[in-house]
Amino acid sequence: MVLGSFPEQKNYQKASLVHEANTIALLYTTRSIYDIFAQLINSLILEDKLSLERCDIKKVRNALENGEIKQLLGDLLDSIEFKYVDGFINSVKHRQLIQRMTTLDFESNRVGVRFSGFHYKKNRNEKEEKFPSLWSDEVLVIAVHVKNQIVEAGILLNKQYILKGDPREC
Repeated sequence: MVLGSFPEQKNYQKASLVHEANTIALLYTTRSIYDIFAQLINSLILEDKLSLERCDIKKVRNALENGEIKQLLGDLLDSIEFKYVDGFINSVKHRQLIQRMTTLDFESNRVGVRFSGFHYKKNRNEKEEKFPSLWSDEVLVIAVHVKNQIVEAGILLNKQYILKGDPREC
């Protein structure tokens, strides 16, 4: 199958392409949750200080006063996992990050879909981040971690601003 002589090779290639598309969609969805959360914070805490067009999670973090939510968002946005997801979705728009062929690695005794490593620099003022080549299951673990972190931020938002600090009501 891996070497191309499998009778169901076309179905295997189609499944690989579907896997690629689903992984990219997962990363886009995971990243977009952060900007949806930014709109919520902008409305609830910042009282629409940022315009709809300029509101994103990084600007919201910078606009917040010092406190638990700003600290948590800072930790989330500075994490290597968030940086990977952020860099991935901004890079995949411009170039293919998935090796089209199934990868067979004899050193690690693995076979499957592998994402290419990439470099990402959001703007001239930021340091370029270098990300290694990862197997698809490693990328999925990163996506779940990033998603779970924004859930934690939502729980903190509920406790501090929506339920006025009574954790029994969460």
